[in-house]
Amino acid sequence: RARAVVRIPSSAEAHPGELAMATVELGRGRVFVSADSMFCQPMRIELADNAALLENAVGWLARRPVTQEMREEFKAGLFIGKDCLR
Repeated sequence: RARAVVRIPSSAEAHPGELAMATVELGRGRVFVSADSMFCQPMRIELADNAALLENAVGWLARRPVTQEMREEFKAGLFIGKDCLR
């Protein structure tokens, strides 16, 4: 059974309250599903907490805690917006 990670705000015009992101564990595997893949695109990765969301999703999938060293390595590999990330 999927667990909601992000729901569309109840104030949204389309699909209020519906799942936008969810996770599920299937057997020994894990699945992260997003209705919007744009959050991890180069032109949006620096917005809000998109980089942290991507880092945390990958860490959860890999069953590894995300360390500050991993965050810094990820940011160093980005081609845009390095100075905008936290």
